[in-house]
Amino acid sequence: INASSIRRIIPAAYNRNIAALDVIFEAAKHHGTKMIIYIPPLRPDAPAPYDPREYASFLVDVAALAERHGVQLHDFENLVPGPLWGLKDSTIIGGGAELDFMHFQGGGHALLADRVYDVILETINDI
Repeated sequence: INASSIRRIIPAAYNRNIAALDVIFEAAKHHGTKMIIYIPPLRPDAPAPYDPREYASFLVDVAALAERHGVQLHDFENLVPGPLWGLKDSTIIGGGAELDFMHFQGGGHALLADRVYDVILETINDI
């Protein structure tokens, strides 16, 4: 197992997480709280460490849930270019550096911060 290994969905955990997101949307609606939700950046310069069918299903599930609650979903999946991602220490002793799929560098954080800021301003202006 390494950073590029395919991560499969664990159905029970996935279902609990989707149900929890539904509860969060319901609570926000109940309290009149505006919500934003986004698909986080995904490293574009290597195959994603997710089963492609499961990941596609996740995107559909989240979009359907957001739509059902009237929350706009923002897709930032392709926001951070490959050179702004990095490497991580090896998962195995004596191994070389591995692609890091979870963390990007400062320039990537600046891109994400700017985009989230824009979305917050758009959301505030719609109130």
